[in-house]
Amino acid sequence: MGETKEEKRGQFQRLEGEIAEESKRLAIAIGGAAIYSAGVNLFIVPAGLYSGGIMGFAQIVRTILVSYLHLPIQNFDIAGLIYYAINIPVLLLGMKDIGKQFFVKTICCLTAVTIFLSFIPIPTETLLHNDILGSTVIGALMCGFGMGTALRMGASLGGTDIIALLLIKWKKNISVGKVNIIKISSRDPEPPPVSYVKVSGGIFYDMMIHDFDMARFLAGSEVTEVNAVGSVLVDPGIGEAGDVDTALVTLKFENGAIGVIDNSRKAVYGYDQRVEVFGSEGCAEDQNDTPNTAVLSTADGAVHGVAYKVMWDRYTGAFVAEMQAFADAVVNDKETPVTGEDGLYPVLMAAAATKSLHEGRPVKISEIE
Repeated sequence: MGETKEEKRGQFQRLEGEIAEESKRLAIAIGGAAIYSAGVNLFIVPAGLYSGGIMGFAQIVRTILVSYLHLPIQNFDIAGLIYYAINIPVLLLGMKDIGKQFFVKTICCLTAVTIFLSFIPIPTETLLHNDILGSTVIGALMCGFGMGTALRMGASLGGTDIIALLLIKWKKNISVGKVNIIKISSRDPEPPPVSYVKVSGGIFYDMMIHDFDMARFLAGSEVTEVNAVGSVLVDPGIGEAGDVDTALVTLKFENGAIGVIDNSRKAVYGYDQRVEVFGSEGCAEDQNDTPNTAVLSTADGAVHGVAYKVMWDRYTGAFVAEMQAFADAVVNDKETPVTGEDGLYPVLMAAAATKSLHEGRPVKISEIE
C-alpha cells in the first residue's frame, strides 16, 4: 500500500522541522566564525602575533607575499583566502569520513571566515593602547569561543581540528590492544523490596545482567564460562527469598580474556559503577558518574560531592540515548545498535551464574544453551 496523505504530510513536516533546526545551527556556527575572525583581525594581528595551526601558517604566507614579495594587494587581508585554499583539499579528502552535514556546514563556515577575515579592518595598533598581553588574551578567548561555538553546532572553522577529526576516523586501531582483563563494579544505593526479589529471578537476572551485557561489548567476544559466588550481607529477607545481595562473578571469554564483576545491593554513598579494561597496549577505565566533580581540599583532608541516589537522575543520559537510537532506527529505517542476540546472551550468562552459585562450580554457557 502507498503512503497516505497524512503520512506524507507528516514526513514533510518532519523534514521542514529538521531543515529549520539545521539552518538555525548553521546560523549560530557562522556567528562563531564572525567572533573568531574578529578576534584574529582586531586583537591578534594588531598585536604583531600569529595564530596557531593552519591559520598561523596562512598568515605567515600572507606576510611573505605582501611584505617581502610585494604582492599588490590592498583593502583586504588575503590570509583568509590562503586559509580557505589550504582547508578545501583537506575537507575534500575527508568528506566521506566526516559526514555530509558536517562537510556542508564546514564549507559554509570556512567561506564565512574567509569573507570576515578579508573585510574586517585590521587596526594599525592594538585596540587596548599597545597592551600586547591584554590583546592576546582577548583575541585568544574570542577565537576559542568562536571555534567552540561552531563545533557545538556540528561544524568546523577549519584548521587542525578538521585534521584531528580525520585522524580519529582513520586511526581506528587506537585501543588498549588485545583485551586481557575486564573489571566491572556495580553497586546500588538501596536493595529492592523482598517481594521484587521473589519474582525478578535474582541478582544475576535483575542487576548483574546489565554488567554481563557490558562485559561482552568491552571484550568483543562471547563468554564461555561463568563462576559465581555470593553472600547475604545486606538484607536477611533477600536470603530467605532464595537470593544473595552481594555477588562476585568471574568470566572466561572465547578470545582468552578474563573478567570479574562485583555487585552489591547497597552502597550507603549512592550509585557506584566503575569499569576497567586492561590490554596488551594499555588500560582504559571509567570512574563513577557523579552530579559534579568538584573537590574541596583543606588541611583536614578532601571533600567531594555525593553520588547519585535516584535511578532516574543517574541514568537520564542512558534513557535518552536509548530512545534516540530507537527513534532513529524507526524513522530512518536503520539497523538498531543492538540485536536480539545481544539481549539473549546476557540472559544465558545470568542463568549460568545462577547455576554456578547453587552448585558451587564453574558453569559453561554450552550447558545452558
